Amino acid sequence: MPAMTRSTFVTSGSAQADDEAILDTAAEQERVLIVQDTDFAAILAMRRQDRPSVLLFRARAKSPEAIREILSANLEVIRPEAEAGAVIVFEEARIRVRKLPIFGES
Repeated sequence: MPAMTRSTFVTSGSAQADDEAILDTAAEQERVLIVQDTDFAAILAMRRQDRPSVLLFRARAKSPEAIREILSANLEVIRPEAEAGAVIVFEEARIRVRKLPIFGES
């Protein structure tokens, strides 16, 4: 995956876009998804894919400006995991990282 820049990040702004198609496109284009929808992590787990990385914002501050601020403040910390393939969850008081692929319990 190329080094991450602002242009590496893509949002899933269209509510009508199919989540699976968004994931496919992001993987093909080596993009990182910034989402507020837990469906993306669930689909990645079911597919056992290692791409694309997903940044999931579950914190209360969900405006685009607030997300941009949180991301800017933490980008250098999460960069290695996002470049390697991960679901990174931003919560109120912490950031959780789950490396991809995600395998469920047998």
